[in-house]
Parts: sequence; C-alpha cells; structure tokens
Amino acid sequence: DSMSHPALHEQPLFRPRVRWAVRVLAWIAFGLSAYLTWTSIGHLPIAGCAGTGLFDCDAVHNSPWSRWLSLPVAIGGLACYASLAGLSVLLGWTNLPASRWLNTLVVLLSAVAGGAAIWFAMLQVAVIGSICVACMAVHGCGIALAILVLWSTIRWLRDTRPARISASSLAALRTVLPTVPRSQQTVAAVRDGVPLLNVALSGAAAILAVLIGGQILFPTQTYTVETVALDQPINIGHSAAEESIAQASPGESMAQPHTALRVSSKPVTKDSPTPSSADPNEAEPREADVGNGGRNPANLDRENSGEAPQGTAVSSHSASAGGASGESTADVKTAEQSPGRVVQLLNGKLTLDVTRQPILGSPDAPYILVELLSYDCLHCRQMHRIVQQAREKYGDQLAIVVLPVPLEASCNKYVTSLSASHHGSCTLARFAMAVAAVEPAAFSEFHDWLMADEEKAPPIEEVTAKAYRSVDRERLRALSYSDELKKKISNNVELFAALQKQHSEQGDFGLPIQILGDRVMSGVTTSPADVFRIWEEQLGIKPR
Repeated sequence: DSMSHPALHEQPLFRPRVRWAVRVLAWIAFGLSAYLTWTSIGHLPIAGCAGTGLFDCDAVHNSPWSRWLSLPVAIGGLACYASLAGLSVLLGWTNLPASRWLNTLVVLLSAVAGGAAIWFAMLQVAVIGSICVACMAVHGCGIALAILVLWSTIRWLRDTRPARISASSLAALRTVLPTVPRSQQTVAAVRDGVPLLNVALSGAAAILAVLIGGQILFPTQTYTVETVALDQPINIGHSAAEESIAQASPGESMAQPHTALRVSSKPVTKDSPTPSSADPNEAEPREADVGNGGRNPANLDRENSGEAPQGTAVSSHSASAGGASGESTADVKTAEQSPGRVVQLLNGKLTLDVTRQPILGSPDAPYILVELLSYDCLHCRQMHRIVQQAREKYGDQLAIVVLPVPLEASCNKYVTSLSASHHGSCTLARFAMAVAAVEPAAFSEFHDWLMADEEKAPPIEEVTAKAYRSVDRERLRALSYSDELKKKISNNVELFAALQKQHSEQGDFGLPIQILGDRVMSGVTTSPADVFRIWEEQLGIKPR
C-alpha cells in the first residue's frame, strides 16, 4: 500500500523552502518585467540607469537585441514570469488531479527563463557592451529559478526512483494477476506527482530556439525614416535678413523650388529685405557673428592678435557664470551683416543659416544634412564613426550642420528626472558651439576630438583646456557664458521637442536625429551601409 513507499508521500517535488524561494523570485521577476515592459512601450528612461559607460540601460533598450520581430522582448519576459508567479502559488498543494501538469509547466517555464536570461546577459556583455541593471536583476532571478526548479526535480526523481519502480511493477503485476492487491494511492501519487521532464525540456528548447533564431535571422530595424510635419515654422538664426526669409514663402526665399533631394539656398546679404516690424537698432551682439564663414580674411591676423578687425565695433560687457563678478571682456560685433546661406528643410518649416551654426564641411556644399546630437550620448558617438566614413565617401559635396541638444536638466527643460540628467552635457555643448562661433574652421577638429572615444566624452577639465587652446581665449570666455549662446542651445532643444512631438510614434525617437531634406531619420543604427543608403535615397547624393 501507500505506506510501503514513504518516499512518494514524505518527499514532495518542491520542499517548503524551495517553494517559497521560487515564489519570491518569480514575483520579483514579474514586477521588474512589468516595469521594463512599461518603459519599453512608453519609450521611458529606466530609473537609476542613465549613465553613458558600462551601465547604460538606454543603450540596451535601443539595441536591435531588445526586440523580437519588432516586439519588445520585455513583453515575453512579462508573460513568462507572470505565468510562473501564478503557478508558484499552487506549488505544494496536495490531491490535485493536475499536479503532474502543474509541475511540468513550472519546470518548462523555469528552463525558458533561465535559458533566455543567459542569452540576454551574454548579449549585453559581449555584443552590446552596456549593461541594464534592471534587466540583469530579472536575468538573475531567471537563472536562480531554473537552478532551483531543475535541481529540485532531479533530486526528487533520484530519491523516489525505487518507489516509482515498485509502483510501476505493482501496476504491471495487477494486470496479469487481478488478485494481487492494488495500491491505488501509490499509483495515483506516481501518476500525479512525476513531472513530464522530457516534455518540459523539449518545450523549453523549442521556445528558446524560436526566440534566439528569430533575433538572429530576422533582426529588428531600430531606426525610422519618416516625414515630420512641424506645427509651426522654426527659424534657427538671429539675423534680421534671415528672419525675413523665414517669413517669405518657400518660392520667394530660395533660388529654386524646395526639394527634399537637394537643398537649395539663397545667400543672405546686407541688402536683403528686413521686415518693417524689425528695428535694426535693437539688434544685440551675437556670438555667431564672430568669425563666421563670410568674414573678411584680411582681418584674421588682427583677430588672432587680439586687435579689433577692420569694420567692426568693440563693446565691453561683464562675463556671466564662468567669470569673476564685474570682470570686463571684449565682445566683437560685425558692423555689416556678413553674407550667409539660408536653407529650408522639412517642407519649408525649418529655416537656418548654415554659416551661423557649427558645421562639418563647407557651408557652400550642395548637400546639407542637419544632425541633432548630445556629446555624451552613446548612440551619437557610435554614429560619429559612420559620419566620418561618410565625409570621406562623399567629400566636399556634403556638409553636416551639428545642433547640440544637451541631455542635462540645467539647460534642457524637457529633462525632468534627475536620474535621466547627464551631468556635464550642457558644458560640452556650450564649449563646442562657442568654438564654432569664434573660429568655424576649428570646430571640425574640436568636434572629432570630443567624439574620439566611442564610449564617453573627455573629462570637463580636458574639454575646457582644449577649447581655450583651440581659439582666442578672451572671445571664447565671452561667448561661452553669453545669453546668446544659451538661447541657441535652447533653440536646438525646442527643435528636438517639436520633432519628437510630431513623429509617428513608431519606435523610439531619440538622439541622434538626422534631418534629410523633408524627412527625419531617428533611432539607432550601427550599419554604415544602411546610413549611406538612406542618405543617398533621401538627398540624392552619390559617392564622389
């Protein structure tokens, strides 16, 4: 009878301590998976993981490996751990007709959780190169669950093997000799308690093969190229002439009809019409006017020597923030409006003077691309490698306007979480834009130096020293903390916010952002071939 096989009744599949450990781990993993699913669907930052080095949740969540056939893998994790959490409550119940299938499902799901956890942990360390702390916590729970459940199952099968053999023999003997007593309880215990290990492990292997194979064979596109229609026109510039062009119709403000394939432009000169509402006498000194691409080359020696250039006026003002109180510095303002080049993008809704922005390449290049980036953004730094290859591939046909969008709360009002604020991002953007304003020719080298390390930006102390070595110190000091420079950074931030508001809500919309004529490319791509193909399709540019 049942008393002759105490192992079947005194040793449950999962001992009490194991049952409670499985329940706790399953519910913790379920809670974390629910949070990760919420952040993935809502494209939200993960709390406590906003770094740009090894621990960077954004890099993990925006990688192609974070999705399976375009679906966030967090959804699959949520389904797995929700099932495990629910089933774990039933563990240890006796006299359940379906206890055998309950145990089989627990083994199957635990094996899936453990296998998937190992796969994704390996991807973060070996492929992505960044770690999501919350994700790793879920993976740790999955691996621990798999070890506990499989170890308990193997131990139970080993300890109850003699009793199960006896019960099977008894059942077989009963079919031959009906007079042999049948131990119904023993046979039922064997039938109801033993998990179908082969079924569980085979099912887990099949699920993992579909997961891993789907990610390898059908990689998810993590970027989008779409038409973004701005609600309101945006003018990135400060000159009255530029504002007049922004107010004119696209046909009036451009040498030929606007097209998304090739950016046309019209030079802006001192004779350009000025709106009647604008008062030229109210114009304030602009740091972008200093050393712009259209200045008189004859003034270079005077500028480098610290003398006032010909045809300029020198005004004194107090330096802000970075200088001592009351310190007077010289700020140079051109007497005449230097020639510029105004381009219109996004169906004429975005107007900017490329000579008054940080630019890689010549402002006269026939093809203009605008890139919004942050110097401490990992994906922006990865894209920089591709941009460097593109500049060699397309030569002087292409110029890239760089619009820094810092990810720090002190200069970006849309960064509302301290955990998501990148300390030092505003300083990096300020120095880059100031160097470009003081000496446009020095910007390219300074920009490449800032982006040299694919993982992180140089320390602020090194950035400061490099900037002051690159251009005139006094002019850099005056411009670095000027209200005009802060205004330009604010304009960049507002442009990004407007683009983010208007995008199609398909996939992530984060830095870097590239404006290609009338279309916008957003998201993450590490494939130069994909980037070159998109640029050639959208701009019409061909390799030189």
